[in-house]
Amino acid sequence: MTDSLPAPLALIGMSGAGKSYWSHKLATYGYLRIGCDDRIADHLQTLPNQSGSSTRRMADWMGLPFDPGYAEAERQYMGCEVAVTEEICELLENAPAEQPVVIDTTGSVVYVGEALLKRFKSLATLVYLSMPTEFSEPLYKTFLNDPKPMVWQGHFTPRPGEGNDATLARCLPELLESRRRDYSALADHQLDFQTLRKPGMEIQDFLHLATSKARLIPAPLSS
Repeated sequence: MTDSLPAPLALIGMSGAGKSYWSHKLATYGYLRIGCDDRIADHLQTLPNQSGSSTRRMADWMGLPFDPGYAEAERQYMGCEVAVTEEICELLENAPAEQPVVIDTTGSVVYVGEALLKRFKSLATLVYLSMPTEFSEPLYKTFLNDPKPMVWQGHFTPRPGEGNDATLARCLPELLESRRRDYSALADHQLDFQTLRKPGMEIQDFLHLATSKARLIPAPLSS
């Protein structure tokens, strides 16, 4: 047995960065995977009963930032995300030391509040899966074609005479840039897009990159 075990991993970053991909990969490697989207969906009792992933159902329910009712939906969504993050902190505080854990966070985890983020960060190694700025335009097209629940946090700011589509196209890159700064400031590690997409990148390689300089927790003593 090794002298130490890696702290739980929390994957942070934007939609499309690879959080779900790598968290599912780690689940096949023995990690307990915690998917925040599914837990938030469980909390949202007002979701329409329709087919498709919980992420798509939440996106349909939230709508776009110019839709009537969006502000209230965003408020409810963030209330659920705070509750889920608190639940995960409690789980991590009581999880068996020998059980490795990976958390697939949402893109809006950075908005749960400073005190809760500090608690979360004390319990897990936060690994930021970054994406280059040139992906802003493809992300905008993906957002339109395959919507995700998006928390705008006041970053949708229409100008006089500007149509909704034009405002979305202008404000989304600004929101993404703001989040890049937040993720970078919060993370213990940052893994870049190109590195994670190198041919032959395997789970062991990902773990080495994610934990090579990460905080370690003591391994349980052998009996």
